[in-house]
Amino acid sequence: NPLSAKDALSAERGAHVFQNFCMPCHGGGGQGDGPVALRGYPAPPSLVTGNTTKMADGQLFHISTYGRGNMPPQAGLLSPQDRWAAILHIRSLQTSAAPKVAGAKP
Repeated sequence: NPLSAKDALSAERGAHVFQNFCMPCHGGGGQGDGPVALRGYPAPPSLVTGNTTKMADGQLFHISTYGRGNMPPQAGLLSPQDRWAAILHIRSLQTSAAPKVAGAKP
């Protein structure tokens, strides 16, 4: 990912892009429980558990660019910069959702 999670503007932009383009299907927490999925459309996979957590940023970028399964391509809607920023936000959601190990230092 060419963007850094330490860059506050990129992180803020990623949250904004996620809220507007990803949240309707994936849900605010990335669990696949967005309003679209709750109204009968097939639920997308969780972004905070399972295979998505093991994917490289480039794989997520490819999926957001070209689509996969029921997810349409986003390249016509989002600039490459915005797709990378959304991935930053997904990574922050994954970090927040990760189980905390007792006694581990942050």
